[in-house]
Amino acid sequence: VGMVFCYCLNVELMKSGNGRFAFGFYGAVIFVHLSVQSFFALLEQSNPPPPNYSTDAPSKVALQISAYQEDPDYLRECLAAITKLEYPRSKLKVLLCIDGNGDDSLYMAEIFETVMAEAGLRPVFFRWDYNYHELPEDVGDDENGVRLLEQMIADNQFICLMQAWGGKREVMYTAFKALGESVEYVQVCDSDTVLDPCAMLELAWVLDTQPNSGAVGGVFYLFLELIAILDGIQRGTRVSKLLRSRVVHIRSIGHVSHESRTGIP
Repeated sequence: VGMVFCYCLNVELMKSGNGRFAFGFYGAVIFVHLSVQSFFALLEQSNPPPPNYSTDAPSKVALQISAYQEDPDYLRECLAAITKLEYPRSKLKVLLCIDGNGDDSLYMAEIFETVMAEAGLRPVFFRWDYNYHELPEDVGDDENGVRLLEQMIADNQFICLMQAWGGKREVMYTAFKALGESVEYVQVCDSDTVLDPCAMLELAWVLDTQPNSGAVGGVFYLFLELIAILDGIQRGTRVSKLLRSRVVHIRSIGHVSHESRTGIP
């Protein structure tokens, strides 16, 4: 209230001789706030990662990527970064879950196949007519695709799944449900996310070395393409659409403790 009062009264701490420039109480508060915020941000960035976050026997991790009508360039960058993860391939499983099984979503499956093949990996593809919450009645798992889906995910490392539209939570549910207990951890990210090569190593390191941790998160950086934004504004594109995130997971910053773990029913 006091700050608003001083702002309304235009309380000045300093001003130039000709009165063109002034530094008021409100400006001083904003300056102090930004200085303190920048100081702690600098401390966070200078905080080095754990000295040895690679383990002799890392846990098996599945990386689940949620995708819906993603920009082809963003998806390609996301998948290319995944192929460069510094994590033992024998302990890694990648599952791209596409929310929607129509022909208009096939381009994402094609990008997945191309990027993985270029990296010397063996991608597989599964196009599902349903999802777990929209299965036909009186039809067994052998006929509705559930058995085949779960077997394909169990037998392969790099899987692209297209399923009936149900929203982001539905594709995430499918991944967790189908993976079951085949992996120790599941890392999730969006299809416009670019992972740092050490992201999975460090996140898994936290969980491997701190048994009371049930989840771990990372640092996110937002990159805005200024030229694209200005061009989009000129063309009348909504600013909210232009300011979409380009995120990089760099290192772990915290974890959630737990006493028990429950599986997906």
